[in-house]
Amino acid sequence: MDALIACGCVYEGLLYGPGEEFWGDDGCTKRCICMEENRKVMCHQASCRAKEECGVKDGIRGCYPTSYGVCTAVGSTHYKSFDGGWFTFQGTCLYQLVGLCKSSRGLVDFQVQFWIICVHIFDVLGPNFGHHPSPQSWWTSFGGR
Repeated sequence: MDALIACGCVYEGLLYGPGEEFWGDDGCTKRCICMEENRKVMCHQASCRAKEECGVKDGIRGCYPTSYGVCTAVGSTHYKSFDGGWFTFQGTCLYQLVGLCKSSRGLVDFQVQFWIICVHIFDVLGPNFGHHPSPQSWWTSFGGR
């Protein structure tokens, strides 16, 4: 057993590496760490955040989201946000669809960006065949709720 302790900490029969953090109970109410200096486990009261629940995924106990959002970009002008709102706009800019607002321990900083370099404007022409005395046109808007 002493050889195991030299490699880390033993807590409830399981070995944890120096500096390793883990949940010390099945309900995610006790957060623990294997202290590097003395190889002892220190625990404190903790809980999952709002919109998270305690569970086991891929063999790892942790706090996991209760739901996931989807952000969608359709074509070059139609966008659906995580909260379900639809937006339609055009431009020749760099747009960021999603990203981490601020650095946070345990989260990987990322951004999803895209460029709209040019917008092609085109005409659709067709014969009137004499059904209407004057040319007519219609505009259909996509992306509304």
